[in-house]
Amino acid sequence: MKVCNRMKIKYSGNFGCRFICPMGGGCPGPNGCTRSNGAYTAKKCTQCGQVHPTTTEYFHKQSAAKDGLTAQCKWCAKKYRKKYSKTITGHLRHVFGSIKQRCNDPNKHNYNRYGGRGIKICFTSDEFLDYVINELKIDPRGLQCDRINNDGDYERGNIRFVTNKVNCQNRFY
Repeated sequence: MKVCNRMKIKYSGNFGCRFICPMGGGCPGPNGCTRSNGAYTAKKCTQCGQVHPTTTEYFHKQSAAKDGLTAQCKWCAKKYRKKYSKTITGHLRHVFGSIKQRCNDPNKHNYNRYGGRGIKICFTSDEFLDYVINELKIDPRGLQCDRINNDGDYERGNIRFVTNKVNCQNRFY
């Protein structure tokens, strides 16, 4: 039986682990729930191997998962996102997500400048990646996505990546 140094967790394997209350039971546990015997279910992170209580304090929600939580703990997921966002593919997926939000989400603060004016996205995420990497052949990190024709859609031939200074000169008023 191992004991996690970061938390008072005793476990014997990957599944069926229990969080043991240091007070022996009856005290509030994770998320304020109480159990008379002081035991809470725990889950092992697939990335770092640490065992954490199965709560949303330690794991993100995922409706497709059997227990409703992701396999990676929040700390490992954050490290992965940070590392992935530095790649060209990760950066472009973030850019595409931002474009998609401002064109499709009326609750977004700048929707009226994009989707509200009828500007649409004529790409899927993978098509956008393919277009920028294979046709524009540019490393977009540190640059901003800009439409050449300010009244045109986000489509082939109307997208370029420019510096902030150039992008500020191409504004719609």
